[in-house]
Amino acid sequence: MKFFNLSLLTAVLCTLLNVNTNAQTVIKSRYILKDNMFAKSILSGGISTGSEYDGQFGLQGMYDYRVSERFSLGAQGNLYAQESDLSEGNFWTLNLRSNYHFLKQHKINPNHWDWYIGVDLGVDANGLTDIDPEAFVGAHMGLRYKINHRWIAFIEAGSRNTCVGLALNLR
Repeated sequence: MKFFNLSLLTAVLCTLLNVNTNAQTVIKSRYILKDNMFAKSILSGGISTGSEYDGQFGLQGMYDYRVSERFSLGAQGNLYAQESDLSEGNFWTLNLRSNYHFLKQHKINPNHWDWYIGVDLGVDANGLTDIDPEAFVGAHMGLRYKINHRWIAFIEAGSRNTCVGLALNLR
């Protein structure tokens, strides 16, 4: 009788809390929580422009690795193939970057948004023959939106340029 009462009480509580007792649903929800997270590694690419480059368009590639819930480290490269005040063409930059993410990355409360600010430390050069690249320090802020478990749209604005593009979650 006690077993019957306990079973009935459990069924009533599950109904009131709208909990499905099917084990398959529990397994699926675990994967859903994992899929809503941003991956530890993100590879990004986009089209960039900036006032420093006289409004010329270029390509930007980035790699970010999340080292904790709030911080990530990465690398970035830019290539501008058009002429500007700074170069006669083929202007490129390589830099290291670190980011502070405002929203924690965890499984309990998944979020499709990732707001961050960061700093850059790198070099820029004119063409492949420039033997005197210039070092720079910059700052940036960005916003990513997770479209699905694999693709992310992003926009990033910084002291040197602005970039819009797509990113790929690497597992």
